[in-house]
Amino acid sequence: AYDSTATKIYYVIDKTKVGSGANVARGNTVTVKYTGTYMDGTIFDSSDNFTYVHKSSMRMIAGWEEAIELLNKGAKATFLIPSALAYGPTGYLSIPPYSPLFFVIEVVDIK
Repeated sequence: AYDSTATKIYYVIDKTKVGSGANVARGNTVTVKYTGTYMDGTIFDSSDNFTYVHKSSMRMIAGWEEAIELLNKGAKATFLIPSALAYGPTGYLSIPPYSPLFFVIEVVDIK
């Protein structure tokens, strides 16, 4: 079963990796493991050690910024982000316009 946000991001929290502590918030330095795939499962991006400052000058897609705030340190989830909250009608590099995207995100650390 999945949950959804008001903006129609669908997600499933991995029950074996629920995490602890406060959820990711603006200004936190967040380290994650993630894999981004298209609907057919083709991987378009991944990292085992990606660190960024949440909602800083380095902007992530809107769907990522919303979704990651559902997680705390140690948590892992799968998100389906609608194209309107991803790269929308323009696409980005190899990502075609109007592409909904899957992300599996695991929060390794929050500072």
